[in-house]
Amino acid sequence: MRVLRIVEGTSVDGPGLRTSVYLAGCPHHCPGCHNPQSWDPCGGREMSVDELMAVIAYNEAPLTLSGGDPMAQPQAVLQLLRRVKAELGLNVWLYTGYTWEQLVQAPDLAAILPFVDVVVDGPLVLAQRDTTYGSVAVPISALSMFLQLLPQATSHSLIKIRTHSRVGCGWMCPIETKDSPVAENCPSIIGL
Repeated sequence: MRVLRIVEGTSVDGPGLRTSVYLAGCPHHCPGCHNPQSWDPCGGREMSVDELMAVIAYNEAPLTLSGGDPMAQPQAVLQLLRRVKAELGLNVWLYTGYTWEQLVQAPDLAAILPFVDVVVDGPLVLAQRDTTYGSVAVPISALSMFLQLLPQATSHSLIKIRTHSRVGCGWMCPIETKDSPVAENCPSIIGL
């Protein structure tokens, strides 16, 4: 697995302190990407799933996969996340430039989804970014809405998130619940 960087104890890639693993390779090449060096699938360094598991287990923190695009390495990501869930039982967030619809239609990508708690989907749309909170978009209102929905969720609750204002590893907005008109006819992005 090609790894660009591991950040231990970060709070910018999901709620709480997390271990974030940034994987090499991104086929999307979004205009305005703040990290175009992550596009190279040969970038970073090679790490085995065992090596990554050791780092993740040591930190005992929820996991975020970002990049590049983790879905550019689907077999390795599937192998890693199967072990993370089976051996550590950690919460997993995954940032991808693919849309939910693209993920569920591609068997190798869809196979990963049962092992992910939150998928932040969609390419960077530079014209729709919100840099109110700095160079990385962090719409606090979207985060607040998301966190308010969590206590109401059951193990089968589904919430759809669109990432129209995301830049890099920022937060997303707007949030659509399974009961909203927009989400009625589309698959869900978060399985809680």
